[in-house]
This record gives sequence, structure tokens and C-alpha cells, in this order.
Amino acid sequence: MTRSEIHAAFVSRFASPRMTPAHGVTKRDLEAVEAALRTTLPTSYVSFVTAHGPVFTPAILHELVAAREAGRSAPSGFEVQEFILPAEIAEAHRLYVSGGMDDSLVPFATDAGGSVFGFQRGERSPRPDDLPVLFFDHDFCEIDEVADSFDAWLAGYLRIEE
Repeated sequence: MTRSEIHAAFVSRFASPRMTPAHGVTKRDLEAVEAALRTTLPTSYVSFVTAHGPVFTPAILHELVAAREAGRSAPSGFEVQEFILPAEIAEAHRLYVSGGMDDSLVPFATDAGGSVFGFQRGERSPRPDDLPVLFFDHDFCEIDEVADSFDAWLAGYLRIEE
């Protein structure tokens, strides 16, 4: 599958309606995040969020639970519930750092338990095509890599067996 097909399939399968910015998410919104946190977001994420917005995906948890209960294959167990609005990413970063998260993580989504998914913070030139997805577990104040790229992370959810 191409990047745009992965993104569209993920949204089609898992996204639920939610309030999004009236103007959608623009590259300018993401440039403001990058300036505030002195980081460069990967093209994969920029493409996803500008095309589909900060989606709300509670259906993933239900599919993961159903797959596990039926003894079927499921990804690592980290369910994404909500992508953070770009205007709220810098504040989310500040709040999670005050709660023990390493300053090097830029959060972009949350799970149902209040932990976050993010990218390694850093200014990069040229813009990277993709970056590993990291998970900050707020219960243990640990950061672990959960996928070697944003696109692979989304594609992993598409492989949940039905």
C-alpha cells in the first residue's frame, strides 16, 4: 500500500467524528508546533494530519480487545485513541514533561490511559520522510519505540485480524 492508501484505510476503519479546527490542519499550524518546540516533524505525519486532521480513534481499543479475547493476532497492545490538535501539542509537551516525560519527545497522540505517542524531538534538514514512533508510559515514566516509522505504526493497526 502507498502512504496515502495506508492513511485513508486507517481513517476509514478507525476514525470517529469529533470536533476539528474549522479550517482543518494546515502546514502553517504544524510550522508553529515546530517553531515552538524547535523540532522537525516527518513528512508522513504532516501528510496524514493535513489530509485527515487530528482523528479520534476509540474503535482501535475495541478491536484490540476483541482480537485478544478471540486468540487472534493483534499489534503490540498500544492503542491510539486521539491525535492531539496541533494548537495543543506544545502545551501537551509542557504538561507531560512536568509529569516526568523526557523533554526529547514531541507528543502527537494519546492512548485511552493518558500516555502519549510521539517523535524524537530535533531540528532536521531536510525534513525526514518518516521517523520512529515512541510511546511514553506515564505510569512508569518510560519511553519505548513502538514502530520504526509513522506509516508502519498506522499499518500495524490495519493488520488487526477481524
